[in-house]
Amino acid sequence: KATVSVLNWGYSCPMLLTTAGRRACHEPASSRLLPVFERAFAGYNRRHIAAALDLRRGGEDGTFVPKHFDKPLKYARSVYGGQILGQAVAAAAHTIDDKAFEVHSIHGYFIHGGMPHNPAEYAVQRTRDGRSFAHRGVNLTQQGRPVFSAQLSFHAPETSPLDHHSAMPDGIPAPETLHSRRSYLSHLADADVTKAKAIERIRHSQYDDMTPAFDIRYVDERDAVWWTPLSQDTARDPVMFQWVRCRDDLTGAHQSFHAAALAYASDAGIILPALLPLGTTEHAIAMITSVDHAMWFHSAFRADEWLLFELRSHRAAHGRALIRGTVYRQDGVLCASLMQEALIRWKGKPPARL
Repeated sequence: KATVSVLNWGYSCPMLLTTAGRRACHEPASSRLLPVFERAFAGYNRRHIAAALDLRRGGEDGTFVPKHFDKPLKYARSVYGGQILGQAVAAAAHTIDDKAFEVHSIHGYFIHGGMPHNPAEYAVQRTRDGRSFAHRGVNLTQQGRPVFSAQLSFHAPETSPLDHHSAMPDGIPAPETLHSRRSYLSHLADADVTKAKAIERIRHSQYDDMTPAFDIRYVDERDAVWWTPLSQDTARDPVMFQWVRCRDDLTGAHQSFHAAALAYASDAGIILPALLPLGTTEHAIAMITSVDHAMWFHSAFRADEWLLFELRSHRAAHGRALIRGTVYRQDGVLCASLMQEALIRWKGKPPARL
């Protein structure tokens, strides 16, 4: 399959441009995936964000094939929705010829659950290429079955005297002072040996931090073990805060790549605030799945620097919950917003199928 030049995204991976570099990565030059999404070192760990967003040119113009799919939990049946969002941004961005354009919004619907091992293809429709805006439609299918559909808009940033945003919440601890999921579990194991077996079960059933490409630090450490055998949480307000940072160094990446990476992270734990008012023991959850997801990218940011997610559920009823998120840079600038509606079903209620 054909590949796309690394220069298209400005992601500096000089090792991939040399014969020695390609040999070190154990793949022939003809089979390289889109090099913009590759880390420039041998023995690449497929869990990192570059591999998670890898796409190969499909057989027809405007089509892309993902290298692999992730699952948010090892026992989950469906593909991680954040990866689909990130790959949709990546697929659309690869059809934008003018690199002055940056993605500024995506509005997507999850139609069917994606199957991790089934062949898949993204088809990008060039809806419009204007002087200020470009629009793309992206559809993901697996063996003829629709999985995801989205509309994306790209804009060439302009200078404007109009510039304001909501302030970042006060009193949020710095991420360096907080535990990741992995370190919090280790802390619990050291503090109480009786919890060792439960902690080991959690580690074997779930990925570290849900999305291994990202370091996630929970402001309220109860969120790190919510919905696990260790949780003894009672009802709380439907709001949570978490710091998020990509583990990879994305120096030189195009802003739309940072947006694709943030889209990947945006689906991790976003539904949790909607469940907090119930506590964790009152109801047995049979199904949770994303219905639709929208994001707006307001200002430049780096996905490999700490970003604060403020997640709030504003309404839950009739089996659906609406969650709104705002994303701040460490300097307090609101750089992105997101909304998601999720389906939540309980055991003993309607059949757990869509």
